[in-house]
Amino acid sequence: MNVGEHLEQHLGQIERGWSNTTAPMTVQACRFRDQPYASATTYTTLGLSHHVLRMNETREVRQELLVSVHESQAHEELAGLLLEIASRVIQEQKALLRGEVLQLGAPILHGSEATALYASLPVLFTEGLATFSGTEPPTIFVWLFPILPSEVRFIASHGWSAFEDLLERKDPDLLDLRRAPIT
Repeated sequence: MNVGEHLEQHLGQIERGWSNTTAPMTVQACRFRDQPYASATTYTTLGLSHHVLRMNETREVRQELLVSVHESQAHEELAGLLLEIASRVIQEQKALLRGEVLQLGAPILHGSEATALYASLPVLFTEGLATFSGTEPPTIFVWLFPILPSEVRFIASHGWSAFEDLLERKDPDLLDLRRAPIT
């Protein structure tokens, strides 16, 4: 089994793909309908895992990225955003870590106030998706969800662990690009 087959095993058939063939990388973005649940759309990278990334001085990993939204908010720009982030990750050769905040510089999409993405475990998906052990080192799937400016400030002040505790208590709809902030 390869990474693409692993994705399809957990998310279903790839509905559509986009390519970014600018040197030195070839990474695609893929769209899956009704994932992680009905009326949701998930975009993933495919090919980022061809690159070994540093987690720290001694650990390396491969990664693929996921972004999920309500189907009514799905837009091709999200595929392009994933390709941009993958390009940045490859250039830096540094893995995205749990709790990392990626500033976008502008709202993720028109009509949204979310200006950053938060790197997390893919907890909304089937458990087996999170890690693909068929590569060396293993491929880890990173769920990126949009966060709002006040949430970015909260993470900077209190840390990612406190933010995740707050997420558990408030249980916001993290697939809603127009949700209200939790802080």
